[in-house]
Amino acid sequence: NSAVTAIDAKTGDVKGRLVLDARKRTEEVRPLQPRELVADAATNTIYISGVGKESAIWAVDGETIKLKTTIENTGKMSTGLALDSKAQRLYTTNADGEFIHRYRQQ
Repeated sequence: NSAVTAIDAKTGDVKGRLVLDARKRTEEVRPLQPRELVADAATNTIYISGVGKESAIWAVDGETIKLKTTIENTGKMSTGLALDSKAQRLYTTNADGEFIHRYRQQ
C-alpha cells in the first residue's frame, strides 16, 4: 500500500505511519512501492527508494515521520540505496543500465 510504519525499537510502540504514494492502483497507474531505506543519524532523515517505472526517493523526517522532500525520476526500478553522510551524498542504482546516480542530500 506504498506506506511505511515507524516503530520504537525499545518499546514496540508505533511512532507513526506515512503513505508515500497515495495513488490508487489501476491498469494504467502503478503506485511506487517502498523497497530500500537508509538512515542518516546526523540529520535524522530516512531515505526510502520507491520502486516503479519512474522511481523516486522519499526523504522522511525520522522524528516526525513526515515527508521532507521527494527526489523524482531516479530511473526505472531504482532499488539500491547507499549513503555517505559525511560527504552528504546519496547513491542509488536502477535498471536503466544499472547506473549509479548520486544526489546531494536534501
